[in-house]
Amino acid sequence: MWLRPAIALSLFAILSGAAPAWADRLVCDRQVEDFANDTTGSWPKGWRERDGLTPAEATLKTRVAVETAGTFKAMRVTYASKAITVGRQVPGWDLQRYPILQWRWQAVRLPKGGDETRSGRNDVAASVYVFWKAAWPFRVHSLKFTWSSTLPAGTHHDRGAGHYHVKVVESGSGHMGQWQTAQVDVFAEHLLRFGENLGEPIGIAVLTDGDDTESPSEALYAEFRLCRKIP
Repeated sequence: MWLRPAIALSLFAILSGAAPAWADRLVCDRQVEDFANDTTGSWPKGWRERDGLTPAEATLKTRVAVETAGTFKAMRVTYASKAITVGRQVPGWDLQRYPILQWRWQAVRLPKGGDETRSGRNDVAASVYVFWKAAWPFRVHSLKFTWSSTLPAGTHHDRGAGHYHVKVVESGSGHMGQWQTAQVDVFAEHLLRFGENLGEPIGIAVLTDGDDTESPSEALYAEFRLCRKIP
């Protein structure tokens, strides 16, 4: 498959771990979510639980609420008794125009020994999914970007028979309790992992869990934006 030079450069950065060439020339002018219109203490508007639980039902298992974080608002997710995936649609996401997803996050508590590559330890303080339409056999194509307890940044893990890929963006406790900004090239990453252009993603989701390790897990998420590259 022939790739445009910009895409090929992004793929090289992903494979080599080098700082991407686009990192200092982005315009992040499409807002996805900043929680500004949400009431403090409420379930965030437009976000749904994957298995169809109501906000009240989901909050009994994983507490989800909007709060004020200085000059902006954030969504706090605290694992309670069950892993809950909470997501929202992002209509009209043209990956070729807006290839980069940017957000802010903060790990508050890391699940002890969490390791996304190991069954029985597959817990994570914070993770952001990008997901596409369902694929055979009844799986959703998704990329999951994580703040891992133990795995080094840059680690990639293939799950779900190639339908579901995990990449570690942030690792360990070095920045725990501090706001960090994450930027991922979703367009280049999905071409690399799936081997084809899947078109527009359906949306994004977050997961904070501690059910495998039976340990506390908590994170904050804020200011999701789509970014375009400028020459």
